[in-house]
Amino acid sequence: MMTQKKQPKKPPPKFISTPIELLFDARLKAIDVNIFMYLQWKQGRNPNCWPSLRTIASVLHVAVRTVQRGMSRLIKTGRVIRTYPKQSGPGFSCHYSVGNWEPIREEEQQRRTAFEIQLEQEKAKKLEEAANV
Repeated sequence: MMTQKKQPKKPPPKFISTPIELLFDARLKAIDVNIFMYLQWKQGRNPNCWPSLRTIASVLHVAVRTVQRGMSRLIKTGRVIRTYPKQSGPGFSCHYSVGNWEPIREEEQQRRTAFEIQLEQEKAKKLEEAANV
């Protein structure tokens, strides 16, 4: 009976791509960006990760309360999604989901819509000119 060799696991990525808007978001502090990047690294290719606040605090060398405040800012701005466990107690932690997406603010949506309208008008003009020639 032949057994197939298991493929070795890929090592975790050495670099993380961080959304540039995260760096320039005035509502966030530097520790928030660090927390976001740590969660993104822990998440890897999975849909979510579940480190405890205490673990995050020890890795980043900050107080647990600092991580709590940073996490609440990240959740309020829509950068991190938190889901609570079905059970509580030791060994059950919240799951955090970090996407490489950026939340679209109303102003950005309006700008994008105005830009799309302008592009459509330019296309219509070009088509009209091509039809008249």
